[in-house]
Amino acid sequence: MSRTDLELKVDIDDLALDKEWVSQPTQVLRWTEELARARKAADAAKNKLEVVHAELDREIRQVPDNFGLSKVTETVVAETIILQEEHQDALSELADAKYELNMVQAAVTALDHKRKALEGLVNLHAMQYHAEPRSPEGMEDTVDLMEKKMIRNRRRD
Repeated sequence: MSRTDLELKVDIDDLALDKEWVSQPTQVLRWTEELARARKAADAAKNKLEVVHAELDREIRQVPDNFGLSKVTETVVAETIILQEEHQDALSELADAKYELNMVQAAVTALDHKRKALEGLVNLHAMQYHAEPRSPEGMEDTVDLMEKKMIRNRRRD
């Protein structure tokens, strides 16, 4: 599955909570699968970097003249490895894989936040949060009395 096939939908249609809940598990599954793929790619990039590092280390120690070295020390070998294009390419691939992993992890985290928001909206809906405002029974009489008192007090002033 490629990332272009995935669509992250974190917006919530609060008038269609049932549809939002139905689509949530499918999205979570898709993005957690993508997360596993991204972790695998990051691990592979890390392993490749380690192999490139080891191969360059061996090559530098076996034929230091190919790298313009007259003396082979740990520090010189380590610095020479870092300067090699092959090592820099592998390091760049690892950085890209880590970036991809972080972005997919952010999507999974966003879906978790969406789940919590959906739970909150369902609770609000159950409490009739979006219902028409209604005054409690007997409140109309109380409001009438308050209005009459205000009118009397204005007349006195």
